Amino acid sequence: MNNNQSELIVLLKESGLSEPKQSNIAEALSCFFTKASEWGATIDSIAITSPDEVGKMKTAREARLAISKYRLDGLRIVTEKRAVVKSRMADDVLEDKLLLKAGQILEITCKHLENKAAEKENFAEVFEANRKSELKQVRESELITYAEFVPLGTDLGNMSEEAYMQLFNNCKTLLQARKDAELKAENDRVELLRIEAESREKLRLENEALKAENDAKDKAMKEQKELAELAQKAAENEARKEREELQAKAKIEADKAAEVLRLERKASDILKSELQAKAKIEADAKADSEAAIELDASKGDADKFQDFINDLVNLQTKYTFKSQKFKDAYILGGDLLNKTVNFLISKQ
Repeated sequence: MNNNQSELIVLLKESGLSEPKQSNIAEALSCFFTKASEWGATIDSIAITSPDEVGKMKTAREARLAISKYRLDGLRIVTEKRAVVKSRMADDVLEDKLLLKAGQILEITCKHLENKAAEKENFAEVFEANRKSELKQVRESELITYAEFVPLGTDLGNMSEEAYMQLFNNCKTLLQARKDAELKAENDRVELLRIEAESREKLRLENEALKAENDAKDKAMKEQKELAELAQKAAENEARKEREELQAKAKIEADKAAEVLRLERKASDILKSELQAKAKIEADAKADSEAAIELDASKGDADKFQDFINDLVNLQTKYTFKSQKFKDAYILGGDLLNKTVNFLISKQ
């Protein structure tokens, strides 16, 4: 008696059904559990270690098919009995549940055995799948360094050794090519840095030389500027001194001109008074001189008028004075006479 059959017997005893019904169910199903136990022993005895053991795999297949048939037959009987039980009254509900549970146990038992048999039946496939899986892991481990060069979706497990070695060598070549390119790029970068450093040093030296030259020029220009500023300052002082002297002279001349103007005005006033007096005398003597004027008219007024102008001109140089006072007055009078002469000439 196997464990599953014992479990069925315990289930029957604890079900609460009458003994006849228990016996009826046990008789109907115990043969299936017996066969399952026998086939279970057969399956357990099958030990397959190589894909070449085809006979044992065939035996496992026969066991799986036989157990499947027993399972289906047993379930059919259970289904038939359940159909009868369901037509009964309330008392038969317990029997229905019992049969349902028994069917479940049978299902579990047979399925378990079927799976065990299927594993042995498909040993070659499983063995090959495991071999490919292990091979895939080994190849993935070998290619981990070159993973970026392995095409996406590559089936390493099913790949032939020749194709794998070609892939491996290609990845290795690509990695080495990238390393060579990176090394070249690094060497180029170092060389570029060296050239740039040399260029910067050369530029620094040139800038220093240029700065020294500019500093020398700036110093010379500064000295020239200082000399120019000193010269300009001296020139400005000289110009200021000359300007002050000119201003002093101009002030003297202005004072003289003011004095001359004053004298001119005074002389003008004197001349005006004299002219007024003369006009009065001339007006008083007009009547007495009309005859003489008429007599002189025959001589020519233009000639006489010119003689009058000449007399006035000659008066400007006729006299000399030693005193500065009279010299200034004579000069002022000469200016007035000159203005008078110019006026008379304009009336000719």
